[in-house]
Amino acid sequence: MASAAAKKSKPSPSKPLSYAEAQGALERTLGQLQNEELEIEQLPELYAEAMVYEQRCLEVLQQVTQEIQQLDPENLSLSPLPSISPLAQTEA
Repeated sequence: MASAAAKKSKPSPSKPLSYAEAQGALERTLGQLQNEELEIEQLPELYAEAMVYEQRCLEVLQQVTQEIQQLDPENLSLSPLPSISPLAQTEA
């Protein structure tokens, strides 16, 4: 059943996910990865999905950061966004 749920949450190539959608999908995927009943064969697919969702979140954050810096480039300095691996979050 986990693979059916994972297939439903895959991003649509025609419409990019919003940050909230990508974050929610990432959290659901990480929850599936933490499930002790997860079949080992599902790990690579779920891990790849988590990486896609993480990348989308980072893309949106970077876009928003650039837009904010364009609004007030002299008075605003934002530190670069760290790259966080979904696997690192599941181990924490």
